[in-house]
Amino acid sequence: MTCYFSAVRVVQAATVPSWSYSMQNTRVQKGLAVYEGTTNIAGTDADMETAGVANYTPVNCTVAKDATTKFAGTQSLKVTNTSANGYAVKSLAGLISGGTYSVSVRAKVAGTGGNLTVYSVPGNAVVGTVPLGAATDWQTLVVSGALTAGETAMNIVLQSGPGLTDVAYFDNLGVENNDHNTLNSGDGQEYTTGTRNAAAASAAVPTGFNGDSGAAVVICRLDHAYNIGATRALFNITADSNNSIRVFVDGAGNLTYAHNGSGTAKSPHDSAATAPAAGDTLAVGMTWGPSGLKMLVSKNGGVVSTYSLGGALGAFVGTPTIQFGRDGGGVQHLDGTLSILRILKPRYDVDAYITKLLTTI
Repeated sequence: MTCYFSAVRVVQAATVPSWSYSMQNTRVQKGLAVYEGTTNIAGTDADMETAGVANYTPVNCTVAKDATTKFAGTQSLKVTNTSANGYAVKSLAGLISGGTYSVSVRAKVAGTGGNLTVYSVPGNAVVGTVPLGAATDWQTLVVSGALTAGETAMNIVLQSGPGLTDVAYFDNLGVENNDHNTLNSGDGQEYTTGTRNAAAASAAVPTGFNGDSGAAVVICRLDHAYNIGATRALFNITADSNNSIRVFVDGAGNLTYAHNGSGTAKSPHDSAATAPAAGDTLAVGMTWGPSGLKMLVSKNGGVVSTYSLGGALGAFVGTPTIQFGRDGGGVQHLDGTLSILRILKPRYDVDAYITKLLTTI
């Protein structure tokens, strides 16, 4: 039996290509509509990971990097008003004359609002503006439109609220030369590795992958019942026999999540997934980090069950590759349609994000 992957998503740096999917068509049974990958041209410090704030000019505010409140990575840009409607400006030059661009950013407030506004330079015509509401969770702001004919630069304005002491946080700034947002769709910067055969395919993990701290989501609609027999792999990132991160159904029918670092293995099990039937959809989220392992499982869109195993992990060493629906050691693959595979960079709320993802896709 052959298993085909309709979409593979790996989340890492802010400068890699990306893809997005139609929200009306995200059920596992329907497949995914994929945009062509694009490149982030937002320039230096778009991901807010560079030390200092030299790439952002403050107006009626102070700007600083904040390591406590961030969407992804280690820090965000904090804009604190010193008078009403303070904002930070990032300027980009060398663009296509009159070109169409999509600008996106993740934003969160600790005040009464703000907005993202893009200006065509030097004429300062407004390409577009979108408000940042007062909700305290992270929001995605997107402006798409064309520069004025003959102009080849833009100013991106990240504005805090109207209050004299309002604060707003911005992260993952993306600029792409098209009319739709892909760089801040879903959970952040992503790229597609295309359709692959589960029995033979693998791919390199992106630069920056961290085998000691991260998360992943895999969703598969099964072709067969699995209640006895050999181990069947659903997902595997492996460097060698002593360094791997895997999800598989073991010989007893348990869904198992295993992290092996430098030969130290830990494995939470989900006995409730014993003997999954043909047509069942398994949605599995996993996290790994200093506090141990956690596996979140939803079967056929049901309630998410959590299985944890605490304690320090062995250090993950080596350069791994990703295997889709199979194991690098040659065990049988878990036959079915794997509709989503995501490797996530560490996030402030990764457990909540995975839980939401497993219950909405």
